[in-house]
Amino acid sequence: MTSADQREMFFDMLTAERGVSPNTLDAYRRDLNDLSGFMNQRKRPLDQANSADLVAYFSQLLDQGLSAATVSRRRAAVRQYYKFLLEEGHIPDDPSRQVLAPKPDKDLPQTLTLEQIQSLLAGCDDTPQGSRLRAMVMLLYGSGLRVSELLSLKRQLFIRPVEHIQITGKGGRQRLVPISPKTQQALTAHLANVPTKATWVFPSRKGTSAISRRRVGQMLDDLADQVGLDRALVHPHALRHSFATHMLERGANLRVLQTLLGHADISTTEIYTHLSSQHLRETLYASHPLSPNHPSSEGGSGL
Repeated sequence: MTSADQREMFFDMLTAERGVSPNTLDAYRRDLNDLSGFMNQRKRPLDQANSADLVAYFSQLLDQGLSAATVSRRRAAVRQYYKFLLEEGHIPDDPSRQVLAPKPDKDLPQTLTLEQIQSLLAGCDDTPQGSRLRAMVMLLYGSGLRVSELLSLKRQLFIRPVEHIQITGKGGRQRLVPISPKTQQALTAHLANVPTKATWVFPSRKGTSAISRRRVGQMLDDLADQVGLDRALVHPHALRHSFATHMLERGANLRVLQTLLGHADISTTEIYTHLSSQHLRETLYASHPLSPNHPSSEGGSGL
C-alpha cells in the first residue's frame, strides 16, 4: 500500500467515523500533503518518518514565518494521522508522540465596541441587500456564529419564527443557539426576499449554493467603508469575538459562553477573560468611591 493510499484511508475514516467538516478535511489534506513533500525531499514516505524528521519539519515551518498557532494545528493533524497508522498496524511506533507543540501566540482577538456595532447596523439600509447584510451582522454578533455556520443555515429552519436553532460546529459538535427578538426581526426582513423553496438562508446569485466566505468579507468591507471604520476591524470573526467579549463584560458565565460559542475546551473560551480586563479596570475607576472619577472622591487621594 502506498503512502497516498494510506492518506486516503485516513481521510475516509475522518469522514465516516468522526464526521469532520469538508473545511477540516481540506485542511488535513493540505497539511499532510505538505509533510509528504518534506519527506519526499528526504527520500522517504510518510510511514517511514521518525521523530527527528518531524522535529525538523515543524522547525522549518516556524522558520518560514508560520505562527505558533498554525504550527500547532498542523501538529494536531499529523498526530492524528500517525495515531491512525499505528492503530491500523501500518507503523510499529508513533513518531509524532514526542514532538512538542510550539508555545501559542499571545495575540488577543480584535473586538468592536458596542457603538461600532451599532454604526454597522445603522449602515444597513432597507433594500434587499441591506436587509441581508443586517441579518448577517445580527447572527454573527447577536448569536456568535462562525461564518461557516452562518453560511450553512438552511431556509427551511425559518419557515416560521424560532427562538433557537441547532448548529453543527467544528468536529461535528452540535449546539442550540438562541435567536434574540432583534435577530429574528432582522432575519424575517431578509427572508422576505428569499424564496421559500430556496435551500439556503443566504443563497448565491444563482441559488445553487450559499454565498461564499469571500463575498461575506467583501460585503463587510464595503459596510466598514460606508460607516467610516477600519476594514481590518470588520470581519466575521471580529463580530463573533465581540459577541463573546460583550457577553462576558456583562456577567455571562464562562461555561455558558463556552456552550454558546461551541468550544470543545474551556481554555479556548478563557481568552475572553483577558480581553475583558480593560473593561473591569474602567469599571473600577468609574465606580469605586476612591476613584478620581467618583463623586465621593472629591478631596481624597483617589486610586
